[in-house]
Amino acid sequence: MCANSTTQLSDATASGVWTSTNTGVATINSTGLVSGISAGTSIIRYTVTNVNGCVDSVSTTVTVNALPVVAPITGNTITAVTDVITLSNATSGGVWSSGDTAIATISASGVVTGVMTGTVTISYTVTNGSGCVTTVTYVVTVNPKANG
Repeated sequence: MCANSTTQLSDATASGVWTSTNTGVATINSTGLVSGISAGTSIIRYTVTNVNGCVDSVSTTVTVNALPVVAPITGNTITAVTDVITLSNATSGGVWSSGDTAIATISASGVVTGVMTGTVTISYTVTNGSGCVTTVTYVVTVNPKANG
């Protein structure tokens, strides 16, 4: 799992208690929902005490993978309809996207083209080798084309 994500665990035996041996890495709530906190490993244990006071438990090791660190987006925040600006990001391997292609489009290389007036959020998403994802965003305003 990735930091800042969750996964649901379950056990067929009712009335057990969930615990994590390393809550700085992963926490677990009373329903078995594991939350990744930071990179590392933690043992998640499910403990059941029967009516005679006998205790039994099962455990699994959860590995939490780090999120990719992504630099901020840089470039101009204002363009005009049909004009272009180029955005950049110092972190390689990311994918650009526009929150509203009716306002502005963005190419794979970070070239934003104004389509119509408005404000749009541009995103740059990086996925690391563990499948963990970080997205940074940048707001671009598209103004009407200047006369002359």
